[in-house]
Amino acid sequence: MAQMARLAEVMKTKILTTGSNSKNNAGFTLIELLVVILIVGILAGFVTLSINLAKPSAISRLKAAIQQHIAQVQNHVQLYNQPMRLVINKNKLQTLSFQPNFKPADPLDDQPTPVAVSLWQPSGAIAELPFKSVKVSASANTIEILPNGFITSATLTLSQDGQSITLKTNADKATNTNKD
Repeated sequence: MAQMARLAEVMKTKILTTGSNSKNNAGFTLIELLVVILIVGILAGFVTLSINLAKPSAISRLKAAIQQHIAQVQNHVQLYNQPMRLVINKNKLQTLSFQPNFKPADPLDDQPTPVAVSLWQPSGAIAELPFKSVKVSASANTIEILPNGFITSATLTLSQDGQSITLKTNADKATNTNKD
């Protein structure tokens, strides 16, 4: 019986010291560390996903760049009272300005005044806009912008990776269309 009482006393002491600062309980257990690492990993995954979703796609950035380019050309046209054209090529949007080129009169000709020949040349004031990896198709290859505010009505379709955006030059807003 005495041994039994002594054994009960030892077990009672071990049970009471399990939650206190003993040598065997100096750090975290492996399970606790794994749970903390798992929670941090899940939170990092959510942060990465939210950052990637907040980044606009290439076609959204190109749509905004085209709208800014058209607005810049419209401002330039009205400021300098000079018509301009936007030419949509396979991989870029090029701005052409009207540059009249006067040829001197031919001395053998009866006309003493020079003859004006109209030329559309790349604009030195406004750089061209590259399309990079986005496919662009348009209802009109040339958009003319006049000083009186006229702009050729055209529809541009920007597409990449199954997503497409339609941009109209005569409308204030573009419409988004997803094609699968």
